[in-house]
Amino acid sequence: MARTITENSNNQYAIKPRDLRSNHAITLRLQKEMSTNSSGYFFEIKRGEQAPPGRKVIQNDDCGRAILAFDVQEPWSAHQIYKVFDEKYAEIFGRPEVTAERVIFITELTLAVAEAMAEVKNRPMASYSLTMFFLLYVLSKILRADQTAAPYVRDPSQLDASGRASFVGMCSEMLKTVVVDLNYETKDVDFDYKSVLKSPRQCAELANRMLASYEKDVARGKADSFAGWTP
Repeated sequence: MARTITENSNNQYAIKPRDLRSNHAITLRLQKEMSTNSSGYFFEIKRGEQAPPGRKVIQNDDCGRAILAFDVQEPWSAHQIYKVFDEKYAEIFGRPEVTAERVIFITELTLAVAEAMAEVKNRPMASYSLTMFFLLYVLSKILRADQTAAPYVRDPSQLDASGRASFVGMCSEMLKTVVVDLNYETKDVDFDYKSVLKSPRQCAELANRMLASYEKDVARGKADSFAGWTP
């Protein structure tokens, strides 16, 4: 009976998974952190919230999916929003390192990836939601393998606003090479992007090939990297 009442209520009032976590201590903490810093962002944890004037909104469901791809390294699950607030909730938001600064950092990297999507030649694949999260996953692997970038990925609070903007700008340049590699890997007319991007094995294999290709281009001086970069 309890389950029936819950399901009927959810259907009647269209309760979304994010609403069920809106009063959870973790999301409330992140919202408070973001509201008290000078970043200019507001962490929206439920529908209908009004951001303070002049602040840009980060929705907890959007950033949860980005963290799932970038930190948890599971881009193939990013279309299943219910996982963000259910079985993956603690793994996404509950880690001590997930602070307001980290949420902002990953959000801005996601925006850089979204801009890079314009250069994906397979336009149906470019409009497929998992493609952006896959590229964010590839970017994460590249940054974590880079000795200069890795410390800032582990702790973005080391970057002030100017340093973060410079870091994200460098990532935008690197993504140009990454998208070229993606276009090459997916140029076959028989490439089933939906199947590949939903498969943990195939997704990881494709990402590893792209990482290897990127590192070869860096070694040959054909791709940008963080070598010599300072915030």
